[in-house]
Amino acid sequence: MILKKGSVLNSGNIFSILLVLFFGILTAFVEYSDRLEKDIQNRPESDYETIFARIKDIHSVYKRSRKNYTVTYVFSDRTGMLHERTEETDNALVSRLRVGDIAECRKLETEKQGILYSRLKGNTVSVRRLEFIKTFSLYCLYFSILLFAVSFLI
Repeated sequence: MILKKGSVLNSGNIFSILLVLFFGILTAFVEYSDRLEKDIQNRPESDYETIFARIKDIHSVYKRSRKNYTVTYVFSDRTGMLHERTEETDNALVSRLRVGDIAECRKLETEKQGILYSRLKGNTVSVRRLEFIKTFSLYCLYFSILLFAVSFLI
């Protein structure tokens, strides 16, 4: 099918529609994942299982002229499979931890989604895992809608 220049559906409009659909689906998926993760994080303390994990690595990271720390630890799930997690921690917790030590963690395994969530006990740093991709997908969606609107004017 050859599209004519004067037709409503020219190649620019079809490209814009595909962009809007792609970034709309991406934004919806990221938003769903973010809400699912927030629901898991906001569960009551009684839902979590207390486990012990071995500290594998501690790194200092400079962010916005501040020194932050990331801790990598290894723990096992119900089946005995080992999982490795890295999370940002506060200075008070890092001062008590050393590489090779055993640390107390909270673990939550969800049956329906198959998600394994863990967090070091006593860590007060908030988790912002999907903020960048959420912002990126939203701006891309806005840009593709703008492109779609402009393509009808041309």
